Amino acid sequence: MNNSMNYVATPRLGFSEAVKRVLNNLTNVNGRARRSEYWWFVLATTIVNGIFCSIFGSTSIIYAVVSILVSLCTVAVGVRRLHDSGHNAIWVYIGFVSSIIVLVYIHATGFFELTNTLNPNPEKIFETLSSPVYAVSASVSFICGLVVFIFSLFDSNMGPNKYGDSPKYIPADSQDQTASL
Repeated sequence: MNNSMNYVATPRLGFSEAVKRVLNNLTNVNGRARRSEYWWFVLATTIVNGIFCSIFGSTSIIYAVVSILVSLCTVAVGVRRLHDSGHNAIWVYIGFVSSIIVLVYIHATGFFELTNTLNPNPEKIFETLSSPVYAVSASVSFICGLVVFIFSLFDSNMGPNKYGDSPKYIPADSQDQTASL
């Protein structure tokens, strides 16, 4: 077990530095990501999704492509974030797959057409949402999202863990050596 007295926390990442770090590791699911890196990227994706949705609409192909790219980046940084706090990233993968199942099911059943009519049929809408495929997939997606949210709030493990060196905590003696250079 690492002694906390042997490690020093590095400064938090700023918004642009965190987003740049995530974009440089688009598909990298190895290693670790700090809380600041993860949460700044979540903010950036929320802003980008809001802008693209308001400009192009949520059903356009451009919005769909941007959403897929942002989702893949979010999965990668989510995996690294869970690694940083010492948790297994299977929660991110299961949540992502179940979300895909929900989206495919919603599109395949014509749910948007049912709800976007002048006179929607509540029985048909309820029938679509009460389907076992939707209920199970949406529940699994929600539970996994909640678990990932909670785990992403945890602080980094000091020192290296099985996923790599800490991006936040560095050995105190290495800080002394860099200060003397």
